[in-house]
Amino acid sequence: MSFLTPPSHSPFQPLQPVQTPTNPPAGSLIITLVHPDPSRSPATAFFLLCVPDPCLFAYYSALFIHRHFTSSSSTGPIRWRHQHIELELEDKDGLAATSGGRIGISLHWIGNVMKDVNEGRRTMDSAAQEFKGVILHEMVHTIQHDGFGSTPGWLIEGFADYVRLLARLDPPHWKKAGQGNPDKGYETGYDVVAWFLCYLTGQEPPSVPYTGPDAYIPVNFAIPPPVTTQTPSQALPTRIAQDGQPNSPPPPGPPASRPRPRGPFPGLVHVIDSRLETSRWSDSWWVEMTGAPLDVLWREYLEYYS
Repeated sequence: MSFLTPPSHSPFQPLQPVQTPTNPPAGSLIITLVHPDPSRSPATAFFLLCVPDPCLFAYYSALFIHRHFTSSSSTGPIRWRHQHIELELEDKDGLAATSGGRIGISLHWIGNVMKDVNEGRRTMDSAAQEFKGVILHEMVHTIQHDGFGSTPGWLIEGFADYVRLLARLDPPHWKKAGQGNPDKGYETGYDVVAWFLCYLTGQEPPSVPYTGPDAYIPVNFAIPPPVTTQTPSQALPTRIAQDGQPNSPPPPGPPASRPRPRGPFPGLVHVIDSRLETSRWSDSWWVEMTGAPLDVLWREYLEYYS
């Protein structure tokens, strides 16, 4: 008989281990941040000076994204595609990338932005806006569905920048409404498709970042005047701005006498993402949902703003 097994007549019997949940409760979202020691990484210190609470901002971003990817009649806990999101500031090239629930942001890129601020080519506020825009863009990738990898990359990136545009976290160098190559210019993706989707859905980005009572994204916050790469002594809390200036002018409108050829289709993004949760992408969806193939929609979009 093993010493680990009490005799059958013993009053002492082993207890069953307590069952603990292996998954977070439905609707919850866990966001963690991994980064180098700010005292040894000037880029990390600068990023945290611009965005003192990146996890909280990522959570606000998730709620904002959810508003644009789901029906207003949806009830019950939010079904996040990934309930654990990891943000990591890492030593790599490029800008940012997302895989599953992991978002990697390049410290090299952050360092270049920091250099531009230190040398007077841009402001701290513009740096903070761009960092938040990138976080929001990458958060879309953790939430959206891709039809089991079948969705065109240009549309995946266009969805992400579409939500970023609606939050007015678009940088000044982005294309404006109606700009794009006439020959399948939508394949450029990103900002070009963001404006295209605004046209299709009838959504017009606000002239300034939205800060109403139900706003989920605190865009602006107090930033100290001195520019430093030293570790901040105290993180600054995020504050919702009472007013602000737009990152870029509102989209140019067409002549008042020119009617829209079709649409708008307010639920287009929601319907596409919902179908991609269980189905593979099909180009025929454009005709099903709008009555016209993609190339026709693109031509009408360019003509609308010409």
